[in-house]
Amino acid sequence: MPLLNIDYDIEIINGLVDLTLKQKYKNPTDKFLEIEYCFPIQPKSCIYKFVAEFQYLRIEGVVKEKKEAKKEFE
Repeated sequence: MPLLNIDYDIEIINGLVDLTLKQKYKNPTDKFLEIEYCFPIQPKSCIYKFVAEFQYLRIEGVVKEKKEAKKEFE
């Protein structure tokens, strides 16, 4: 799926970095696709929120440990 745009918003608060990353993709087909989104992070980093928007649909994710999430998905 082609990546169209990347936008970063970085805020430093008491020595910690709060980074918001927005990526825009375009589905080149007329079919709904199932995708796996992997985002590598440094060992001492964490993700505390995930939101995906599909046209007018907004989905707020629940952040879980990788093993737990994979087991639940399967």
